[in-house]
Amino acid sequence: AAGAAAVAHAFARFQRGEPILPAEEPAETLADSIRVGKPADVVKAVKYVAETGGGYVTARDPELLSAARELARRAGVFAEPSGAAPYAALLRLVREGALGQKDRVVLIITGSGLKDPQGVTRDLPEPPLIRPDLRAVREAVERCA
Repeated sequence: AAGAAAVAHAFARFQRGEPILPAEEPAETLADSIRVGKPADVVKAVKYVAETGGGYVTARDPELLSAARELARRAGVFAEPSGAAPYAALLRLVREGALGQKDRVVLIITGSGLKDPQGVTRDLPEPPLIRPDLRAVREAVERCA
């Protein structure tokens, strides 16, 4: 998350030739599972990602929420904001043209939305009440499709 990106910032400094110095940074994000201002093993994380040709991508809270909602809507995956971070990062990379059509991507959604449902459902309207019969359920589904 952009609001808790101590490792990404350390990696950026390393890429500029600066030493890797773990530092405590403010961590403010709704993605509570990755809200860490002083992560452990920053040096290992930065070196390993650099050695394998990787990088770090951050996403702002609105991007995390949007990604979580899109995962639910399109794939039936209920991810908490932290769990949706890989998908939010993918969307950013696609937008920036950093991925080609033949690139292979694997995303691991590690955090269930059941862990932090308020993180995903905030700002959403209350769901409608539906009569407990099949016709009412079908009508509701058709309205949402």
